Amino acid sequence: MLVALLDLLDYQSRRVVLPERIWRNKILVTHAEVAAYLEVEIPQAVTSPSFINHDKLFPDRYCHYVTLPMNRAGERRYLKVVIEYNRGAAPEDFEGTIISVYRVGRVPAKEMRIWP
Repeated sequence: MLVALLDLLDYQSRRVVLPERIWRNKILVTHAEVAAYLEVEIPQAVTSPSFINHDKLFPDRYCHYVTLPMNRAGERRYLKVVIEYNRGAAPEDFEGTIISVYRVGRVPAKEMRIWP
């Protein structure tokens, strides 16, 4: 049974979940600094992102970005939430899973902007 820490609708009203096992066993292990973003910034990146890019390597993954406050050096930062979408047979089966979350200082040049 899936235990979801977050169960949201994205900017196109598609269901997106953050499974507890991915949060604890992957995201927090590799990017512990994002723990503080669970309640506000991660949901914001899913529901009302600053912008969205296609993942540069995986066509079913979308990179949702939300702009974070500038760091002490005055540099722009983003929270990147990677969502893998599973295309079901029916539109209501179209669902996304958050598979990674981390901070970045710049957006990879090879990612293609899809929204806005």
